[in-house]
Amino acid sequence: MLTVMSRIGDSKAMSAHTLFMAWGQYDWGWYQWIADDGYAARWGDGRIAAFFPLYPLLVRGFDVFVPGPSLYAALTVSALALLGAYLLLHRLAEREFGPTVARRASWCLAVFPTGFFLLSPYPSSLFLLLAVGAVAVMRSGRWWVAGSLCALASGTRSAGLLLAVPFVFEYVRQRGWKLRLDALAVLLVPGGLLAYMTYTYLAEGDALAFIHAQKVWFRELHAPWFAVIESANAVSRVPLSTGQVNVLGLGAVLFMLTLLVLSVVGPWKVRRDQFALPLLALTQVLFLICFPVMSQPNERLMSVARHVLEVFPMFLTLAVLARVELINRVYVIAGLTLQGCLLAFYLHGGWIA
Repeated sequence: MLTVMSRIGDSKAMSAHTLFMAWGQYDWGWYQWIADDGYAARWGDGRIAAFFPLYPLLVRGFDVFVPGPSLYAALTVSALALLGAYLLLHRLAEREFGPTVARRASWCLAVFPTGFFLLSPYPSSLFLLLAVGAVAVMRSGRWWVAGSLCALASGTRSAGLLLAVPFVFEYVRQRGWKLRLDALAVLLVPGGLLAYMTYTYLAEGDALAFIHAQKVWFRELHAPWFAVIESANAVSRVPLSTGQVNVLGLGAVLFMLTLLVLSVVGPWKVRRDQFALPLLALTQVLFLICFPVMSQPNERLMSVARHVLEVFPMFLTLAVLARVELINRVYVIAGLTLQGCLLAFYLHGGWIA
């Protein structure tokens, strides 16, 4: 309904096709090139190696039987992955925190202001599905399955490597320091990344093409407080009408950090045996803020407002907080209102994250 309303008054005639195509914004163009033509056609542009292969590979597979342009296949992949992620998140939340929190967990994720990116033609929902699934099976001690899911996650985004942290923590917590054969499953975690590195080496002679691509995108390693301080300073000097990306990125980071603190301190903190959840969230947030965009002094946290959707442990903490009805209502009203505005802006080509 929001998609339809956002197109009212446009000069182009409204049709189902134009409504669907409105979702194909920005980074979708890179995934479309990879899905349709592969990497080879764009190797001359050093930026393309930053986009990992599993999502466009699935889009290419679904495009065989999904009619229409590849965008339709991409939206199908994202929708199915999101459905799976919601189901797994519900199951994980129910097992860890009970049915009341489970009923709110997926909802808290869905109404986050940038939550519509989980349905957009981006790999966010696929990565979320694999990450939630991996942590869920780690908690139940199925290490080879967990390692396989982590491998797929690292073939979706480089952040998949961070899943090694909860893997090691959970293994030691459950098995102690006496290593068994299944401890070798941790070696599967970088499997997707290693496969991609092998491909780029054979195709282009550069196994580290994904790292070199980050330099082309002007991303550099900095201390975690650098981007946060720079973004906070930019809020005071850049008007909201042109600095919405900075405000969204900074707000998302501060929101995640607040939830992170609440997950380890106070009445909402996790149990000691659940510490893998905030530990994963901490590494994910640090990963997001330690690689700011250096070409845009007013947008150091570019894309962070989208990637925080993958920090699912903090949405479990938010669901715990939402048992307080006032918190639940304020979050839902504010989240849906902002999401509606941002979605309309995005569908008209506005840059969000």
